[in-house]
Amino acid sequence: MKKIYTVLLTLFLCNCAVTHDARQRGSIDKSDKSVILYQGANDRKTLNLIKDYLYDSGFKVIISRGDIKEVNKKYGAIFKTERTPRYSMTVSSSHWKTMPMCFTGINYDIEIVDNTTGREVISLGGTSCGREEIIKNLANAVSS
Repeated sequence: MKKIYTVLLTLFLCNCAVTHDARQRGSIDKSDKSVILYQGANDRKTLNLIKDYLYDSGFKVIISRGDIKEVNKKYGAIFKTERTPRYSMTVSSSHWKTMPMCFTGINYDIEIVDNTTGREVISLGGTSCGREEIIKNLANAVSS
């Protein structure tokens, strides 16, 4: 009986609950796919997959840890013939494990704001058992 409880407890602790909350308040302008990405993710693998997705989807990406004024000073030459990137994206994520042999859970939060209007376009967040799931949700939101 003790073994059954141990097995059940292990399975319970290894379970990865998935939750996603997506809010679509606008759409991405396909003719102006420029974005400044503010990094806040502790989970580098998730952040790198998001960067890969943006590059592969044709976004012109600037990576920043500062505010938009500092970015304009630093990267002004890049956008001299253009304007400030159309969108700002903040990403925060962290991963956790309940036990060494278990799935890795990832808590994430992604916000995309239109810099021309100051309005939030996409808001994604939740807990996922796999990074690919996060990218899939982001891709669905961006393509809508």
